[in-house]
Amino acid sequence: LGTPFWEASDPEELMTRIKVDARLYDQAKTITYLSWYGGTPFKIYLDNPDLFAKVSEAERLQELFFSQVAPVARSWQEKVLNRAHQVFAVPGRPFELKYLQNPYGYRFCFYEAWKWDKKKKCKIFGAQAKDILSALPQSTVAGKLIESLLDIREEEEEAFSWLRWPIHDSLLLEVPESRLGEAKKIIDIMQRPIPELQLSLEVGVRVGKNWGRMEEAGL
Repeated sequence: LGTPFWEASDPEELMTRIKVDARLYDQAKTITYLSWYGGTPFKIYLDNPDLFAKVSEAERLQELFFSQVAPVARSWQEKVLNRAHQVFAVPGRPFELKYLQNPYGYRFCFYEAWKWDKKKKCKIFGAQAKDILSALPQSTVAGKLIESLLDIREEEEEAFSWLRWPIHDSLLLEVPESRLGEAKKIIDIMQRPIPELQLSLEVGVRVGKNWGRMEEAGL
């Protein structure tokens, strides 16, 4: 690969280098996921010793993520933690809560977003920071899946009968081969914008004779 890939300045060059090496690809995927949700280089190294030979390797890749791949990540983290740190009055109840609420009305209560570091003399991530950072993205996707299932059941009863298993953020369906084109109705429903965010999720489709032999399909 020539020079270390984290020294490349062109984002397209970075992606090319990552894609041609399986280990680098797994490193980049791990860094991306854990960095969004507050993972530190030391924690990433401890949890993934097969991917990172030392802490400094995880540290270099994470800095690359924050500086070039997702420069808005740190400001987003601070915004979310500040929001969770606020106290809100609860109608009809004699106490206040710190919570986050997703577009579907689900509330998640927290007690510590930030804490004070006496040595560094600054605020740092609190005990629940990682839970707070993951709460809205993960619960919003889960809420979107539930709402889509309800809409499919109400609007496309036959298509709903093809559903076999909702798995995390995916749906497994058993569709008659002659009716495969009609499965697009389900895709259209799942791609409806998320309320408040006006954000649509990209839906990928894989088709095969069995679960272990599926290929990308454009419907």
